[in-house]
Amino acid sequence: PIGHTVPDPQRRRRARCGGGVMADAAASAVRQRHMRPRVPTQRFVVAQFGLATVFAWTCYHGLCRTFSLPRPTSVADSLAGSSEAAAETAADDGARRRPTFRAGMEHRQVSEDMFAQSAFPEALRFAPVLTALERAREAGDIDRVMDLMVMNTPKFEPYLVMRALRILDRALEENDVINLQPHQQSKMRMIVDRVTKIMPRFEEASGLSSVLQSMSGLHYDPDISFFKAVDDRIEQVLPMSTAESVAVLMNHLEWPLKKYNRRPPDSLIVKMVEKFAAEACDECANDPLQFNQVAAVFLRSAQTLQAKIKGDEVKANISKVMTMSMFAVGPKRLTPILTSLNRLGITLDEPLVKAFEKEFLLKFDDLTIHQPVFVLTSFADNHYNASDEVWATVEAHTLKHLSRLKAPDLQRFPMACQELGYRPSNELLDKLVYEARRKMPAFEGKDAIMLVWALSKLDYDPGTEFLDEATAKIKMTFNKQSATDVALLLYAYGKFRYQPGEDMLELISAKISEDASQIKLSLLVPSIGAYGELLYNPTDSVMTELLFEVRKQYKPTDFNYLSIVLWASAKLEHNIKANFVEWALGQLKTNLSKVTREGLVRVVYSLAKMKYEPSKEILQAFYKEMQKRLPKTTDTQALTLPLWAAGKLVFNPGKKFLDESAKLLRTNAGSLQPGQVYFMLNGFETLDYDPGATWMKAIMSKIRDKLPTYSASVLSQVVSTYTRFNYDLDADILKLEEGIRDKKLAADEA
Repeated sequence: PIGHTVPDPQRRRRARCGGGVMADAAASAVRQRHMRPRVPTQRFVVAQFGLATVFAWTCYHGLCRTFSLPRPTSVADSLAGSSEAAAETAADDGARRRPTFRAGMEHRQVSEDMFAQSAFPEALRFAPVLTALERAREAGDIDRVMDLMVMNTPKFEPYLVMRALRILDRALEENDVINLQPHQQSKMRMIVDRVTKIMPRFEEASGLSSVLQSMSGLHYDPDISFFKAVDDRIEQVLPMSTAESVAVLMNHLEWPLKKYNRRPPDSLIVKMVEKFAAEACDECANDPLQFNQVAAVFLRSAQTLQAKIKGDEVKANISKVMTMSMFAVGPKRLTPILTSLNRLGITLDEPLVKAFEKEFLLKFDDLTIHQPVFVLTSFADNHYNASDEVWATVEAHTLKHLSRLKAPDLQRFPMACQELGYRPSNELLDKLVYEARRKMPAFEGKDAIMLVWALSKLDYDPGTEFLDEATAKIKMTFNKQSATDVALLLYAYGKFRYQPGEDMLELISAKISEDASQIKLSLLVPSIGAYGELLYNPTDSVMTELLFEVRKQYKPTDFNYLSIVLWASAKLEHNIKANFVEWALGQLKTNLSKVTREGLVRVVYSLAKMKYEPSKEILQAFYKEMQKRLPKTTDTQALTLPLWAAGKLVFNPGKKFLDESAKLLRTNAGSLQPGQVYFMLNGFETLDYDPGATWMKAIMSKIRDKLPTYSASVLSQVVSTYTRFNYDLDADILKLEEGIRDKKLAADEA
């Protein structure tokens, strides 16, 4: 009976492609492949169909007469009466064979409800046309398929249009057609025009998805009117759509974007995202196991369509859906989901992260070697730190599989660690550097730069040999590197105090000065500071260009960068212009309470080093601010440099400042370095401040063992301070003069 499908070798493929159940039923009943051979003429097929119709009508009359049922008045009424049972059978069959939603599916099954409700008579009416289309497709007669569609498309209901477009799509695919002939192009234009005209009759988003899916394989470029009709119809059917149908529709809207760079209007994409978010929570609650695939498709498509997700409620709903369905996400899809959420601007809230971490740890054994590193990278992109358990698991996994990681992954791990503020063990970093050296030929120049920079941010010195090899690799592709990457490299060199060679520094300076406008101020200033660390003085033109860019990009909140610029210029003895120094001091004075302690120290040191004489008012403001922070200062460099700077600037910061500094220096004397001893004693002597013999004795007791290693200038300063303040010279101090003479002789000979 009509409504039951018969064995058909093409049935499986049609089900996969989303063919209408009742259309298949009508075609199968007409063709009856399992009972008789194919009939080559359409006329005979129509005759068979007519006989079958008369037979069904006669049988139904007989049943009505036997059981006293009301009789239909016509064949059409008889078919309409019998269609209800047939449609119910077909709907049951369709429910059994309906494919589940798959995230990467290429085809979408059209809802069979249309056939079960009102489409069955229409399917019977056009069954001969659909059969002829199938026969022409099987015969490879593409022109015949197109002719039938040109003639009948205006008469088709939307579901029949979808069916016919699929047949045409399959015909082109099976015959490996890539470029249409001119006459076929003309026919295709007429088909698309007819489809465009009946677009307002589509009542479901799934139908529009099916049309877009079929159109993507027709090797024909629709004009703007087709896409405009699709956009208009989407907006009209959107209020009645489900979250799943919206996700599938967005998936099929990727085709015009990828092929024609044609993207739906932003307003329409925003409405689709809002509709998905509004319906998703309820649909996910009903079936979270299946809906996680829908959510994954939505995230990927929204990312491709460059969707702008607005509103906290919309973001919260999407985050809630991902939290509910996270348990069903496969191991390989964990990291893509995090990446999509990050690129869409959806912050990882605590419930979502906990759900993700739980699934991550449960499915850890099923992850590939590289995926744990990508998880950390995704966390870093979202500025969310992982739990200690996740860090420990990832670190153990990375340590175990380091030898199998590819070159790019070797830099991703330390990059994520430095971004999240996690310091891996030295054991792991040692082995990572060893593997990086072993695989250095496979590194790209940018990967090598990122690895060197990440290690510098982790305060891990990889050694000169590694830096030599990395520098040689970077040199090979230096011209391909951006100015930003080169600035990162210079910063790392400065942090390691590694000298890459004069030629490499010249290349770096030329690249940075040429494209300084492309480098953000937050990276440009540390690059200038790196010159100071390396004591490499670029040309005046380079420094002038960099300082000009600093002033150009400067914002009122960037005042702490100015102290680094002044410090580097002072160390390099660059003849910085007075107007730049005055401008910088003015900006710093305005925000003095917010300047860091290190920033204040760098400024006064720079002024003394450059022999720049600021106004007394400026110096009083700086030293007064430093005095407020003295009680919390334990850094011996921050305590000694202001003393030396005050002496050079001929500025007395006051007895209270000097007393507190001397007290803190006595407490932290064990941390004093040779240069700091010089700055401290020279400052006290220049300012004519006597800290007392007891203080001097306490200081010497902490540094006495280190005196033999001090340079001649430091030892001379120690003896000078003893002499200046008339301290008792013990035997050890008297011996210093002999040591000073020996060191000076050795220096002269050298």
